[in-house]
Amino acid sequence: MAIVSEIFSAYYKELSALSASTQLFLRDESGTGINSGNDSGAEAEIIIRDLLSRYLPGRFRVVTGYIVDREVCETNKNIPQVDVIVVDKTYPPLARFGSGVEIVCAESVCAVFEIKRSFKNGRSYDPVSEGIEQIANIVKSTGLTKNDNTCTMTDGIGLGNSLSSPCRSNPLVGVIAHRFASDIELIDEEITESDSDACCRLEAKVKEKIAEYSAPLDIIWSLDGFLMTTRTQVENESEDEKSEITTHRVRPEHVSYGHKNHSHYPESALAHFIGFVLSYLTFTTGKPLKPEVVNDYFFKAMHNVIEIAESEQSQNSGGADE
Repeated sequence: MAIVSEIFSAYYKELSALSASTQLFLRDESGTGINSGNDSGAEAEIIIRDLLSRYLPGRFRVVTGYIVDREVCETNKNIPQVDVIVVDKTYPPLARFGSGVEIVCAESVCAVFEIKRSFKNGRSYDPVSEGIEQIANIVKSTGLTKNDNTCTMTDGIGLGNSLSSPCRSNPLVGVIAHRFASDIELIDEEITESDSDACCRLEAKVKEKIAEYSAPLDIIWSLDGFLMTTRTQVENESEDEKSEITTHRVRPEHVSYGHKNHSHYPESALAHFIGFVLSYLTFTTGKPLKPEVVNDYFFKAMHNVIEIAESEQSQNSGGADE
C-alpha cells in the first residue's frame, strides 16, 4: 500500500519530467536559446493541447479551430482561429476536419487559450500585448460572455437563478507561453534578482494590457515558472495573500490579479496551472441550447456551405467553358 505523501511525490516527479521535456523542445540548434522556427508555434500549441487533454475530465474535448455564434452563421463574417479551445463534449462540432481543426458553437466553449512561444519582446514584436489583444478579440467576436449568473447542470441544462447549482457557463480565458524569458536556463538554476524583477515587470505589463484591451483574462502562465491569476481582494493583505489564487466562474466587476515566480521550480507553476484549470472547469458547462438555435447552427450553417459549394462549382464551370 502507498501512503499519500508517496503518491504526491510520484506526481511531483511526473510534473518535473513533463516540465523538463518541454524545456528540451524549446532549445534551438545551439542548445542555448529559444527555438524560433516557423514550425515551433504549431508544435507549442500541440504540447499545450496534449497537456490539457491529459488532465481534463472526460466530459471535455480539447481542440483548435473556430468558434461561431448565430450571428456569424447568418452574416458569414470573418472569425479568428483559436489556438486552444476546451469544449463540452455533449455538444457536437459544426464541422470537423481531418487536420484536427473543428468549428464549434459558442455555447459549447468552456475555455479558450492563446499560445505564445515566449513573453520576451523582440525588436518589433510584443507577444504579451499581441496575446492579450488576440484573446480579447476572440471573446468579443465570438459572443462569449464572462458574467452570466445562470445556473446550469453538467449537460448544459439551465436551472435559472432561483435554483441552486455551482455550475456556470462562463468560459475560462487564458494566455500561455513556453517561456517568459529569452534565454533557456537550467531548471535547477538559482533564482536571480533579475528573474524576480522580470516577473514583476511582466505582471505590471499584463495588468496594463488587460485594462487597455478590456480583456477578461483569468490566467497567464509560462512553462518556465511565471503564473498570474485572478485572486481575492483582501484588506490589509500580506505579500502571501497578494498571490492567493482564486477562480471567478462569474466574473466580478472589479478583478484583482497576483503573480507567483516559480522559475526555480517550474513544475510547481505547472501544478498550480493544472489545479486552477481543473478547479474552474469542474463547475463549468456549455450554455443551454434551444431547439431553434440548433436549427440555426446545423441547417442555416449547412445552407451557407451548400451556397459556397454551388458558387465555387459555378465559377469552376465558367472557367472551363472559357
